[in-house]
Amino acid sequence: MTRSVVLVHGAFHGRWCWERVVPRLSALGVAAVAPELPCTSWEDDVACVRAAIAAAGGPVLLVGHSLGGGLVCEAGTDPAVTALGFVSALVVGPGETIRERLAAGVAEELRDGSNPEIGAAMRVGEDGRIALDPEAAAAIFFSDCTPEDAALAASRLRSISPSSLGGRPGRAPWRDKPSNYLFCGEDQALADEAQEGYAAGLTGRRDRLTASHSPFWSRPDALAGVMVDWAAAPDLEVPE
Repeated sequence: MTRSVVLVHGAFHGRWCWERVVPRLSALGVAAVAPELPCTSWEDDVACVRAAIAAAGGPVLLVGHSLGGGLVCEAGTDPAVTALGFVSALVVGPGETIRERLAAGVAEELRDGSNPEIGAAMRVGEDGRIALDPEAAAAIFFSDCTPEDAALAASRLRSISPSSLGGRPGRAPWRDKPSNYLFCGEDQALADEAQEGYAAGLTGRRDRLTASHSPFWSRPDALAGVMVDWAAAPDLEVPE
C-alpha cells in the first residue's frame, strides 16, 4: 500500500516551502501534509511532527529537508512511520545533537558541515532568535531559481530558536526502516561530500537531482516523482 507523506521543512523555512510539491503528489495519487513547525524549541518541533503523523494515520513516509532530517530521526520512531526520506538533509545518530552532527565527518573547510557563508549570514535578534540575511539566503538556498523566485522564497524565511538546533534524537529509526536520500547536485548549502557523509548507512534508495538545496521550489515535479517512488517502496524485512 502506498504511504501518505508527512513533509518536514528545515530551519528558517515554513510549510510554504512544500506548497509546490503537495498538489503534485496529490495529482499522482499520494496524500501529503506539511506541518508548520513552531521553531520555538526542539521539543515543540518534535511534538508538531508527531501530531502530523498521528493526523495522517498510517502507514507514513516521513520526509525531512536539511535540518528537518534531525526531526525525522526523532519522530521517525513512531510505529505509523514505515519509511523515512531525507532531502539534502542531516541524518543524526542516537544521542548526537544536531550541532554535533553538523560538525562531524566532513572536510575541515566545510565549517559545521555546510557552506560557511550560512554562518556569516546569521543574525541574532534581541529576542535571542536566529535569522538569515535574505540576500545571502537567496544565493545559498535558491541558486537555481529565477531571481524573482529566489527573492520570493527568501522573503518568506523566518527566525528560529537556538533550541531548535539543540535536539538529541534517542534512537536511529533509519537503521531498521527504509531510509531514502535525495542528493542535490548543485547544492550551495551542503556540499556533496557532506550529503554523502549523512547518507552513509541508510537502508533505502539513493536518488539524485541536478538541483540547488531547495528542489521543492526549483524542481517540484521531479521531487514529487522521487517521493512517489519512496512512498511505494516495500518495507524492509528486518531479522528478529
